[in-house]
Formats: sequence, structure tokens, C-alpha cells
Amino acid sequence: MRNAALPLLATFVLIAAVIGLLLSQTRIQPGQGGPELSPGILSLAKKEHQRVASAPLTDAVTTVTGGDSDPGATPWRVVVLAAGDHHPLTRALVLGLGEQLFIRGVIPVIVPEDTRPTLFTLPADRVLTVRQRSGEPALVPGAPQTCVLDVVETVPRLPADHPGAGLQAGAPFVARSWTVEHRDGGSPGASWAMWYAGLGRHLADAVLAKVAGPAQAGHPPFDGWTAADGPLIEPPQADAKAFGTARIDVLAWSAAFQTALVRGWVGVIAAPTFRQSDGTEIAGLAVLEDRMRRGGWTEQTMDPKAIDRVWTKTIAGRGGPDLAPGTPVPDQAWAVSARSFGTGWLVCAWHERPGAATLFQQWATAARGGDAAALARVKAHANCARIPADLRAEWK
Repeated sequence: MRNAALPLLATFVLIAAVIGLLLSQTRIQPGQGGPELSPGILSLAKKEHQRVASAPLTDAVTTVTGGDSDPGATPWRVVVLAAGDHHPLTRALVLGLGEQLFIRGVIPVIVPEDTRPTLFTLPADRVLTVRQRSGEPALVPGAPQTCVLDVVETVPRLPADHPGAGLQAGAPFVARSWTVEHRDGGSPGASWAMWYAGLGRHLADAVLAKVAGPAQAGHPPFDGWTAADGPLIEPPQADAKAFGTARIDVLAWSAAFQTALVRGWVGVIAAPTFRQSDGTEIAGLAVLEDRMRRGGWTEQTMDPKAIDRVWTKTIAGRGGPDLAPGTPVPDQAWAVSARSFGTGWLVCAWHERPGAATLFQQWATAARGGDAAALARVKAHANCARIPADLRAEWK
């Protein structure tokens, strides 16, 4: 009877051995899943030898098609780089873009997918979002690669028909997008880290050659605001924790913006409803409404034809790190707006600089005296509807 069990035991041992062999062959190796993205401002090691070396790609062919090169109207000072998915090549391109922009003197801010973005009170000039459209993950490092990725550029600013847009400098921005098609013959003998580094940097160089055009030197400083105005504050959050459920971040702020007369944040409620942990659904706008009410924000009565709902609140002034202790800081009058775009809500928080008309007159006086910076300001604001037309007429 004991001997009858031996064949069965031998079968189990054989099956376990086969499973172990398969697992050992398919086990994810270190670095195989692509580079890790850490949210926040990216900086590189100061010494070249401390950085991951790039594996050379054989027979690489990369084309970038889509929007025109940057006309230079928007500077490259702070750029948010957002991963639109978890694909390894998406992360490789995001990291490659961050490295190349850092080398050019740009401040890159990394935002991995599905992470609650850290709010950086540093206004961004543009947001580049990367998504992979096609391409299979490599099974061995340095394998030949064929892939297609999409890059979309947006600029954090108020919509042209927004209540605060009448103080916003510059022409309305139209989002640009590009398609990146790539194939190569591989990188024989490369490690995972070196292969992803080489591929990500190669793709980033191709993208920036099309997207950014020639490297721009002498980035202009952020205009208009001083330490005496107080720092740019974080916008209100909107999550479903107050409704007795697990935390659901229904409102995602993408980036801050700042021009000479208005600054703030742009975000989105990406869906009309969100499913709670108990299976019930909650309206995303209802969460924002609750946050506004409990936070002491007052909803304004708007024109019946208005497409924005607007809440306002005066926030006590607070000093920044560049302001001497005891220096008085004025209160900040903030507003939050929400407008539907069918499948969700565009949400903006903004703070208008007081005395816009008086400031414009001061710029105009300086411009007539030959001040080039003042001349640039009045020309940039010549179409701002919130500044009296008679003051702007001379500069159109």
C-alpha cells in the first residue's frame, strides 16, 4: 500500500519541477519593467559617470509627425511631463524628456500615471503627456523594438471665454499633438537599464527636435508678481472622504499658471460620477460643491447664459520665504470655477492681481520712455478685455 503512493508522489515532484523551471524562465528581471518614475522635480547627478549609460541602437528609424514646431510664444521654464499609462516605453520617454530638458536648463516636473499629483506652487509653462499606442514589451534586454507613442502638449491657462481670461496675456493656445513611430535593430548585449536609457533618450531627442525646435536661451522670468503679493497658494482639494467612503480624488489639478495680472491652477474632474467602495456612485461635482460649502466659499450669481459656476473666497495674506518677517501681506481674493465638457468638468482656481488698469498705465508710461520690458507687457495685454479699451488702443 505504501509503494502504491510512490508513483503519485513522483508525479507531483515532476509537476513542481516543471512549474519551477517555467517560473525561473519567465521571472521578471531587475529593470525589465522599465524605469521607475518618481513624482516631483527631476534633477540629474552632477557627474556623468553617476548616470546610467545609453546603449546604442542599431538601425534606428524614428519619425515624429503632427503639430508644428514651437513658435516661441510660450517659454520653456517649467514643463510638466505626465505619463498617460504604465507602459515601460511611456516611462522611458517621459524620463528621457525630463533628462534632456534638464540639460537644456528647463525645470522638468514628473507626474506618473495614477498617482495623486504633488502640487508644486511653481507655475508651469506647458504640460507634455505621453501615451503608448502600440508596441509589445521586450522579453530580453536590447531586443529589436517597434512602437508608436503619442505626445500631447497643453498649456495651463484659463479658457478664452473664462471670467478671468480678460486679464490673461497672450493669444489663446491650441493644443498640439504628435505621433512618434520608431523601429530599431536592437542593442545586443545591453542591460535593461542601459537599453531603456538609450531608447528613452533617443526618442526624447527626436520629440524635442520637432516639439521645441531650437534650444531657447535666456528664459524670461515670471512676470509681475513680487514677494509682497504673497506666494501662490495651493488650490482647494475635492475628495469623497467627507461622504463616509474611502478617499476618492475626484479633482486632479494638472499645473499652476502665472501671467502678470492673473495666476492660479487648472484641473479636471475626469468623469461625471465616481464609484464608491460600497458600490454606489457619487457625482463628481457634488464632491466639489461640498468642499466649497464646507470651506467657506461663496457661490456667485452668474448670468443665466454663463457656462461656469463660480465660487469666491478671501484668503488671509501669508508671507513667503523672500519676505522679511513682519512685512504686511495683503489678503488674496480667490475664485474657483467649474464648467461641464460632457464627460467631466474643467475646474480652474485663479487669483487676479489688484489694480490691473493702474498697472497697465504704469507699463505704458515706461514703454513710452523706452523700457523694452514694459513695451512687451503692454503689447501682450493689448487684447485683455478687462483693461479699459481706451488704455489699450494705443498698443494694438
